[in-house]
Amino acid sequence: MSRLSLLLLALLPGLLPAQQTLIPRYRAAELGDPAAQVEVGQYYVSQAHATSLARNLTEARDWYDRAAKQGYPVGMLRLAELHLRDEPEVRDLAEAFRWMDRLYETNHPESGCNAALARFYADGVPARDGRVAVAADPRKAYYHIILQQAAGTLPHDLGLLRADLRKRLSPADVKDVEDRAFRWVEDHNKPALRPDSELAAGDGSAKGSKQPDKDRKATTTDEPIDTSDKALALALKHQQESARQVTPLGKQQRYVLPGPARDKK
Repeated sequence: MSRLSLLLLALLPGLLPAQQTLIPRYRAAELGDPAAQVEVGQYYVSQAHATSLARNLTEARDWYDRAAKQGYPVGMLRLAELHLRDEPEVRDLAEAFRWMDRLYETNHPESGCNAALARFYADGVPARDGRVAVAADPRKAYYHIILQQAAGTLPHDLGLLRADLRKRLSPADVKDVEDRAFRWVEDHNKPALRPDSELAAGDGSAKGSKQPDKDRKATTTDEPIDTSDKALALALKHQQESARQVTPLGKQQRYVLPGPARDKK
């Protein structure tokens, strides 16, 4: 074996840790972890100073896209933000609109999606080929301003836009849009639906029917709750997984109805 080969073998163990820490979660990202995919994408956007990784926005877009397509809200937000950048290789306002709209549909007001959609609808969204991808719509712009206000913050430019839109829209349009926005807020602040086993109560089936106990008090005939160690461990795992999905964007924000209480429609 040559001296060069021996030298390389001697140096190899010292080189491996540096290679492994270049992108610490790259392997997890390749295996499909959406949080790791976002982290890898961020490396390609910002280029950590401790590495020699060159910025590559198209590579970042691909990693964000993988996370977004799994329904990961941070991935959707980072992908939309990337498409808003000025660099021509990633700028795509129509795609930015699409992912912000997806965040709105999945009820993530903490992402700022309503503010972005209000601006999109105020001016319209061009496609990359120059045609119109989304036409300007003052009613929808005003609708998302109301939702953004209900989320707790209203940027200064949207406050000015709100005042302008109220002048441009008819009183009937303003009332209709506000009513639709408030119905959305109310619908998306309601408690989650109960499990199917609870919803079955009172449907006439034996499992969900009410039966008197020995004290003549109504009770359900559902099967006993499984309190085994295995069942408790599984419940804890599901709880932790649910928390992990929300944590990256911070505590999921709820809409707060602004102004005086309104009559329910």
